[in-house]
Amino acid sequence: MIPELGRAGFRIGFLIVVPSFFLMFFLDPGTPEHAITLVTLVMGVVFLVAVTLLVLYSRR
Repeated sequence: MIPELGRAGFRIGFLIVVPSFFLMFFLDPGTPEHAITLVTLVMGVVFLVAVTLLVLYSRR
């Protein structure tokens, strides 16, 4: 994997995860905004795990 592609993946992932994580503290549970933010947070974490595994796999 090209190193720039891995870095770009991490940046995109953190751009999704960090704001979603902080929004979870300010949104009321049970609202649609809370549910969408939770789904976005989970998708961002899954994306970061996938990028991490791809980077580790490509280093072998």
